[in-house]
Amino acid sequence: MKIVAEAGSKACSGATYTWVQVQSVSGTSGSGFMADKWFASATCPGSHPTPPPPPPSSSTCVSAPLYQQCDSRWSGSRLGTKNGVSVCKAGCAMSSVSMALAAQGSKIDGATSTPGTLNAWLTHNSGYVSGDLIVWSAVSKLGLIYQNSYSSLSVDGLKKLVDSCHFVIVNVRNGGHWVLVTGYAGNGNFKVNDPGFSVSSYAHSGMSRFIVYAGRAKLQAVHAGRVSAPEVDPPMDYQEEEATLPNSAMLDAVQTNAENARGQPG
Repeated sequence: MKIVAEAGSKACSGATYTWVQVQSVSGTSGSGFMADKWFASATCPGSHPTPPPPPPSSSTCVSAPLYQQCDSRWSGSRLGTKNGVSVCKAGCAMSSVSMALAAQGSKIDGATSTPGTLNAWLTHNSGYVSGDLIVWSAVSKLGLIYQNSYSSLSVDGLKKLVDSCHFVIVNVRNGGHWVLVTGYAGNGNFKVNDPGFSVSSYAHSGMSRFIVYAGRAKLQAVHAGRVSAPEVDPPMDYQEEEATLPNSAMLDAVQTNAENARGQPG
């Protein structure tokens, strides 16, 4: 029998019991409390504790709706205040953020976030610069906590963030498009919600720039007032985004304008 996961502990009857998931050599699995070398059921002597939830996995922690930037409900809306630029034409970054907001339960005017409602909110809440470039950190006011921007991440580094339920928005298609990562597909490929193309995964080798927001478990603690805004530990093999704009407080939080220049969706 081997321990495959553990989460939390509880003291009772003079011993400390740790909640674990175990798996036998035959493949049979179960969960309960363990004290020293002895595995018990989901209770310990003298009490009836409730086991803490198992650690999150990428298969369960991100459940985001798939929004299309060219959906007729908002496709023709002007992106920010930029004349001639619509949500359909260049709204992939904003639409990806909207999916993350919806996944973690943030509301805009009492309703679930959509590209239409988020675009309007950003426009009136300093969420764009240069007319249509999204300020990544602006949505922290809505409860989606911006943490960092990386210019590079290894496969293991990105997988670590996704498995810990962080929301990660990545740049693909040679710098011209943004998508929300939703899980690991194996062999260096990651599952995504793509707002502009009928694609469900991208190879890590084609990804650049990684925008990281706090995971839902940490966000719930923040909302409940138990902890301050969480910090993300630097993932393996990361490289910080370098300063390219005079305003250093904003440079990590502003979207690249590559997609606008390319004139393609997103």
